[in-house]
Amino acid sequence: MKLPSLSKRQPQTGSPLKRLPEHYMFIKQICAASVFLLVSIWIVAAWIYGSLYQLDDRTKHLKILLVDLDGDVIGRVVSHGAAAVSGSKGLATFIFPQNTSKYNIESAYDYVFRGRYWGALIAMPNATRSFNQAITSGDTTHKPSPALLSIWNEARWALVGESVISPSIQLATTTAQALYNAEYASNLISNNSLTVAQSNVLLQPFELTTRNIYPFSTGIKPFINTVGFVFPTLIQFFFSMALTKISAQAHIHARLSPLRNYMIRFFLSRLWSFLIALSSAGWFFAFAESRTGAKPHTYILVALNMWIYTLISFEYHDICAVYIPIKFLPVSVLVWIIANVTAAAFPCVLKPAIYRVEYAVPSVNIFEIFGTILSGGAGNTLGRNLGVLFAWLVVTGLGGWVANASRCHAARERERIEKMLDGV
Repeated sequence: MKLPSLSKRQPQTGSPLKRLPEHYMFIKQICAASVFLLVSIWIVAAWIYGSLYQLDDRTKHLKILLVDLDGDVIGRVVSHGAAAVSGSKGLATFIFPQNTSKYNIESAYDYVFRGRYWGALIAMPNATRSFNQAITSGDTTHKPSPALLSIWNEARWALVGESVISPSIQLATTTAQALYNAEYASNLISNNSLTVAQSNVLLQPFELTTRNIYPFSTGIKPFINTVGFVFPTLIQFFFSMALTKISAQAHIHARLSPLRNYMIRFFLSRLWSFLIALSSAGWFFAFAESRTGAKPHTYILVALNMWIYTLISFEYHDICAVYIPIKFLPVSVLVWIIANVTAAAFPCVLKPAIYRVEYAVPSVNIFEIFGTILSGGAGNTLGRNLGVLFAWLVVTGLGGWVANASRCHAARERERIEKMLDGV
């Protein structure tokens, strides 16, 4: 038996020498993808964590109006108490107008309602006189509650109101009571001629009455401006992928003109987005524990507001699906979710200066409109909100048209190449 010559022996097809370039490309692509994903995650994580970095040092940017309509002892101690805690770590800043004659309860309420101030603390007219009369007469029916009035809007960033605005007002009131007891009450108590009834009045000089523009007492409030933007985004992404896949299987992209393709996609996306918007509004009202001030048209307005966000989200995912490789498409979804949740979680005034760009993010404008709708027009920033959202609708709408044309062109090219190969 004659053995074949070694010089004529050919390398095997699966030899390591031939597989080496393939292994090299595989490792190279895995490393590149890993670096890209790691850098992307780091950027996203740094953005969301950095938004609340040293948050307590920036609560001083929130303004609370203090109006002394009493002009006497109670008004002075309240002003001193507010000044003592104003701008402290984790608390808001109290603003003291120089000319209080221009202010009254209605004007202070209007300032808070329009969003110029986050809250107001008012020393009511004749609070000291009423208190002195009760001390003199020993009136046991005297009520200290009308002496101070606080005004705030819980529907305007409810978590901020509960964690900063309300505690700031409460602490200012408590400090004022301590100052009063130290400076005035101690002198009166040293006077042994006080009766028991007078002493009881003296021990509780004033209390705080709260006027909440829109009570937002619902357990789901932490989810409204966080998870509330995650669900619509994910649903729109899945629908965009499903619509693209079904259309490709039906050869719609290749056999219909770009205009007809766009009209079909336009109609289906608007209808589906509206259904998701109705669902999002329904989730809120279904689990709302209090419907104070809610009217039948409120649900429709909230749904229409959310419809804008679902439309923008669909167009965003539709554009990304055309121009971003499928292996990196989840990153685009993550970036969109984190950007919108971070923007809507807390107001931009509580974040570092770089986060002012979030005024251009859809979710923050959607949430501000949401609060305005619930509270009957309070905190109205519709000029900026609707302008930003309209720009997003125009840009994503045009981008969706271009992406659809690219999708149709690519589908026709694939079908043409397949026909050529079939004919060979």
